Formats: sequence, C-alpha cells, structure tokens
Amino acid sequence: MMLTETGFRLVQDLERQTDIPSLLTSFQRVVADFGMSCFCIGNPAHARMKEENRRWAGNWPLDWYRHYASQDYLSHDPLVMRMAHEPTPFRWSSTYASADARERRVLDDMASLGAKEGFAVPVHGSKGAIAGVSIAAADYDLSPRDESALHIASLYLHARMTVLRPAAGYLPARILTPRERECLVWVAGGKTDWEISQILGISEQTVHGYVQNAMTKLNARTRAQAVALAMQAAQILP
Repeated sequence: MMLTETGFRLVQDLERQTDIPSLLTSFQRVVADFGMSCFCIGNPAHARMKEENRRWAGNWPLDWYRHYASQDYLSHDPLVMRMAHEPTPFRWSSTYASADARERRVLDDMASLGAKEGFAVPVHGSKGAIAGVSIAAADYDLSPRDESALHIASLYLHARMTVLRPAAGYLPARILTPRERECLVWVAGGKTDWEISQILGISEQTVHGYVQNAMTKLNARTRAQAVALAMQAAQILP
C-alpha cells in the first residue's frame, strides 16, 4: 500500500467521522490493513501516578486489559514511559535492551498473550500535553513506509479524538469497579441479570446492584446507555 494513497484515504476516512465509535472503527480498519491486530490511545504522562481517564479508547482484548490492570503494569511499562519522554515513533522491541527486569516482564507477558511486537506513536502537543497510540501485532511485517503511514494515521486519530471527545462528553467518568465493568460487558452481550449471575457465580440481586451502581456513576438512564457510555469512556472495550 503506497504511503500517498494511504495518506489520502486516512484524511478522507478519519476526518469525516463525526462520533467516537465511528472514528475508532475507521482506525481499526487502517490497523488491520497493515496486518496489525489492535490498538490503544491514551495519556502516558507520569505513569506511576494514579490518574483517571488515562486510557481514552482502544480495542485490546478484554483478557489482556484485565491482566495488565491486575498486575499494575502501567507503573513500569517501558513503552508508556518511553512515549512520555520521546517524541518519535518506535517499535516495541527496541525498548527491550535498555529495560530492567520488571520492564522486560511486561513485554514478555504481553508477548505470551499474543502481542509479540508493536508500533508506538507518541504525540507531544502544546503546553506539555502528551498522548500515545500503541498498536499491537502477533506478527510484525511493517516496512519503514508502512510505519510512516501508521504514524500519520495515529496523528489523525489523536487530532479527531481531541475534537470529538469534549463534544461527546468524553470526559473523565467515575471509575467503575472491576465487577461493575464485568457486569456491563455481559449486559453488552445481551445477558439478563439472572444470566450474568449464573456466569459469575453471584446472586441476581448482587448483579443488579453492580449494574445500577455503574448506571449511577455514568449518569445513564438505561442499561443500554450505560454500556454505550462505558465504551465511550474506555471503561469497557467495544
């Protein structure tokens, strides 16, 4: 795929998206075109500090995301730290040689889950604003021209996210607990409270409470709206 051809398509496709879900779907098509599997965009600054709304959006597999969060990998992820301080894109594997034992464990663990290699794009804006786009692959076969095209795509993704997030109310929501997120994932799959209770091995009343708590935190009037808002706030994966 030629860089110029890709660049024109990115401008036409990403720029015309008017809502967050459509934008993310469009970017995922670009990612897939280059043989990559999934991506995440967020704020990599001061990774050891606890901050809400650090992850803006993405489509990491849910088991990856849960494992990453449960191990507190953000605090010593060498990719996140490098994106926070380096303005140019890089391959994940280029961080391995300089990583310490804890940092290498993050990379090794992600590789064991299928993210064997990736491409990271830092976005350093005005007044110290930082964002990062990280794109994963089981098999990495990008040429320098392909990497340049994905760099462009990531910059356009960030630019459109910057425009659309405030307009869509895409601001920090109260953080859902792991159980609240888990229940909403099953609600998104069309399950009733009773069905979710059987899957999770807890009571139907407890499930109902988790869903109601999530709705309250997200200011949602319906279960469907709660799912949509949780996806929009990147608290559950689309």
